[in-house]
Amino acid sequence: GALRTTKAEIADTLGLSRDALSRTARINAVKTQTRLREMVEIGGMTADELVREGNAAYVHAYLDHVMAGGYA
Repeated sequence: GALRTTKAEIADTLGLSRDALSRTARINAVKTQTRLREMVEIGGMTADELVREGNAAYVHAYLDHVMAGGYA
């Protein structure tokens, strides 16, 4: 609620299945936790800041996501 989005939208953005954020066993999985941590680490940063900190891969992944029709 605080993020004004749904678990399904977050999962889609992270490239995870929708149940990855709904089932206890899946939310504790290494892949799910890694993707969530990455999302938190880059939250609020500009593309320029990400690149300067050596995280250009995040910017590329985001742009690929948008180009494939994902939400901006």
